[in-house]
Amino acid sequence: MGQGLIRSAEMRSVITELEYYKAAVNSFIVKYNALPGDMRDAQSFFGSTTCTWNDQGNHQYTGACNGNGDGYVFYTTVGGGSGIVYFGEEAFYFWQHLANAGMITGKYSGNSGSAHNYQDGVAGVNLPKAKLNNATWCAVSSGTGWVFERDYRNSLSIGSSKPEGNLGACLPTLFSRKEAYDIDTKIDDGLPAKGRVVVNNIQSCSSVGNPATNYTNLNVDYALTSNPYGSSSDAKVCALMFLNSF
Repeated sequence: MGQGLIRSAEMRSVITELEYYKAAVNSFIVKYNALPGDMRDAQSFFGSTTCTWNDQGNHQYTGACNGNGDGYVFYTTVGGGSGIVYFGEEAFYFWQHLANAGMITGKYSGNSGSAHNYQDGVAGVNLPKAKLNNATWCAVSSGTGWVFERDYRNSLSIGSSKPEGNLGACLPTLFSRKEAYDIDTKIDDGLPAKGRVVVNNIQSCSSVGNPATNYTNLNVDYALTSNPYGSSSDAKVCALMFLNSF
């Protein structure tokens, strides 16, 4: 009984925190006329720090790095083909800029963890911890084949966290399908691939099946309009994305 009440309170906190971060971003935009993370002159306001990726993992909490000002909170890539490396730059700058501006509580390093990778998000270090146990918030820059065919840029996500050096952030091992559905219905349409609230794992958190056979244009219309969350289970197989949060 007690654990159930605690979990219910944690579920409610997800919506509260979402609104808190959305309001913080809007206040930042009004004050600085720029997106946090993407702000091209952040150092003029917050001071400078080392912004080369060779130094990532050192966790410098003072100063800031500049974004590129293109209107998106995005990562950059180096190399090509199988040798491509993704750097999370603006997705980590995002939280540091908000904290430096006093829009959110806490301090954030603005860089990756010791694995030097855009997936090395560490709750309480470069990403904010959620009140929900073992959860963290992320600024989402793009979508790939394990999510539905949507535009995921400039969205917020909540999912499970991992220890530093173990790649992964906002992972789909946080909510059961029922919990994800309950949050979705409270603020959106209750459909995992439609509206403003969507899941980030096709195969586990919805009934659309294997992405290899369903992530195609032939199936997008079905997925966006008709796909249910599927059978109920206590297994934690979901994370949530809140599209166009900023």
